[in-house]
Amino acid sequence: FELANRIVAREIDHIDQVFRMRHADGQWVWMRARAQVMDPEAPEIQLIGIAVDVTEQRHLALRSEAADLRLRTAIENITESFVLWDSTQRLI
Repeated sequence: FELANRIVAREIDHIDQVFRMRHADGQWVWMRARAQVMDPEAPEIQLIGIAVDVTEQRHLALRSEAADLRLRTAIENITESFVLWDSTQRLI
């Protein structure tokens, strides 16, 4: 409602939000909604937009963060020397 009120008040002319909602089957999903006011000067406000399920992307990002944290913790706690090379054989 806050976003709708801001659009009606002509404070903003677009929406780009990620939020969680319950699917018809009862599970929670993450959605990304993007919309744009078609003509900011028109007397009546019309939005055009799209909503996309980004649940899998969110889960992948969380798993990647967890893996990065585990790797970082392992590297910081290793008592031996440690080096890392990239795919072009450069020392990272």
